[in-house]
Amino acid sequence: MKLNPRHVLVASCSHSPFMKKGFVDFLVDTRDRFGCGTFIHLGDEIDHHRISFHDPEPEAMGAREELVRAKKQLKELYKAFPVAKVCLSNHTSRHTRRGANIGIPSEYFKDLRYLLDAPKGWFWNREWIIDGVVYCHGDLVGGGSFPHINYAIKRMRSMVIGHYHTKLGVEYVQTEEKRIFGMCVGAGHDSNVYAFKYAESMQTKPVMGCGVVLDGTEAHVIAMGSK
Repeated sequence: MKLNPRHVLVASCSHSPFMKKGFVDFLVDTRDRFGCGTFIHLGDEIDHHRISFHDPEPEAMGAREELVRAKKQLKELYKAFPVAKVCLSNHTSRHTRRGANIGIPSEYFKDLRYLLDAPKGWFWNREWIIDGVVYCHGDLVGGGSFPHINYAIKRMRSMVIGHYHTKLGVEYVQTEEKRIFGMCVGAGHDSNVYAFKYAESMQTKPVMGCGVVLDGTEAHVIAMGSK
């Protein structure tokens, strides 16, 4: 199938080295199904559990081992998607945020491409705009039951966000002059590992999935087959 660059596949929150088994195959199948020629990862591509601002779980591996395992797991994603637009996010940036807290300037840290051994086709930015649709991680959006459409209304333009693991959905709003949508694309991590132990008591659980935007006007969410 010929891939259309205006058909955008969107994933988020894979949290390597805790990415869910089969998630990359799921993304590849979705790409081929919709003919997506552009891939956007909305961020939290790695977890950085050990250097969290919160206390790590007692059984957590060391920070170096976690990074080594994360890079090894990301190779599967790089192979399937050698070109990607990636959004800056709260988990992936934990090392620079921790450094800033103790006065270490960002110049002391490696560029993300080198830190993660990413291919030359991967680029990071705070947000990306394609066909008028804004793609961003979502950590600066604010919560609520429907953060995706609330943020779209606030900016009066179509928005696609991640960050909210328990939300996979799309909502449209129509005015007299335009139609916009807000979409949350769920997550791609294994929620049964220690890094997500904090969420065990929550009634709503992470939804594994992704999103597709066609020509900037039509949005779909796709749930991964197994929970």
